[in-house]
Amino acid sequence: MRRLRVPLRVPLLALGALGLAMAAPSSAVPGVTRTSDAAALATVTAAATRHDLDPGGGFPAAPPGTTAGGIAGAAQGVVAQRAKQYIATSPSAPIYFLAYIALGNTPAAKPTSYSLVYVPDPFNQPACAASSSDPAAKLQSLYYRTDLYAAWPPKGGAVPGAFPPIQVKTVAFGSIPVTATLQLHQTVVDGKLEPLLDQTWAPRNPGDGGGAPCDKSFSAPVNSLVTGRVDISLTNLKVDGVPVEVGSSCRTVRPVDISLWGFDGYYPGQGGRLGQYDGAHAGSLGKLDSPYYGEQNGTSIPASTGIDVPPFTGCRDGGDDVSPLITAMASGPDNPVAAEQSPINAGNVNLDDLTACATDGSGNCPVPAKNPPAVPPH
Repeated sequence: MRRLRVPLRVPLLALGALGLAMAAPSSAVPGVTRTSDAAALATVTAAATRHDLDPGGGFPAAPPGTTAGGIAGAAQGVVAQRAKQYIATSPSAPIYFLAYIALGNTPAAKPTSYSLVYVPDPFNQPACAASSSDPAAKLQSLYYRTDLYAAWPPKGGAVPGAFPPIQVKTVAFGSIPVTATLQLHQTVVDGKLEPLLDQTWAPRNPGDGGGAPCDKSFSAPVNSLVTGRVDISLTNLKVDGVPVEVGSSCRTVRPVDISLWGFDGYYPGQGGRLGQYDGAHAGSLGKLDSPYYGEQNGTSIPASTGIDVPPFTGCRDGGDDVSPLITAMASGPDNPVAAEQSPINAGNVNLDDLTACATDGSGNCPVPAKNPPAVPPH
């Protein structure tokens, strides 16, 4: 089983006036850009040369049947609606992810292996198939999933689910300078770290011997969606240069929900643009209809909108509760996000040094992506 390094510079998430830095994950499944199923399957099989996708160090092991693993590095930029400015993280402090690529999917109820799985494309269908209740009558898409776990620091032993501290400088209430440190962590439920989930739908278009049964000329773009939740805490708050005590439990009342879409033919393996804002992507045409969706089966995917930052709570240290003040500065709905990911670089990865070049003789090293990305519509 190969481990793949995925270098990228990705903006993801914002915290109102303060700005919230997160990362857009990256992943890859070999073969989805191939022109035939046989070539795709051969490429996937060739990549699956090792089965040691249990990195240790407290990271969850890959689910059974997972094809490959990788490392992603990221940087972020976002339009903070309250501050009316574009905030981006520094390229010198990238965010890293451990990615489990092409999760096992066969059998659907309890996967033990990976195979090429097709589902009715949930976003694009010709008119002649859109109203049909028969899944076999619809345009089919190769469907695969990737789990992602944040990892920080990049050297000396990464902490599972942890993001680097984000230093934020902005202006509150129009003229007051504010600085703070934000810490993000993937949510933990019942003692288990929740991954971010990257889903990709690659249609079987006419050039791939596909097309919808009722319209063989119909084609559709690739669609990718990253979803998940992160907890946010705040420390080291200064307002107009004056330290404001917030204690050690200053955090949002609930996790932040992420729904980041790929654009312009984005594939997780080859990279490209991603984003989350009003009008970025339409929702699904109807309810998902395949056992390979697991718990998602029978649900609908909503249209894209910006990230909502919840109110803060617990922001006090024996004195006044400043949670309402921080909420007024930082919280709010519909913060647009833009992202840019670079292509994968293949090679073995040492989790004690996520910045190192590959050690498999390939000479592959991280390749910078556009940073910061273009400002998203707002």
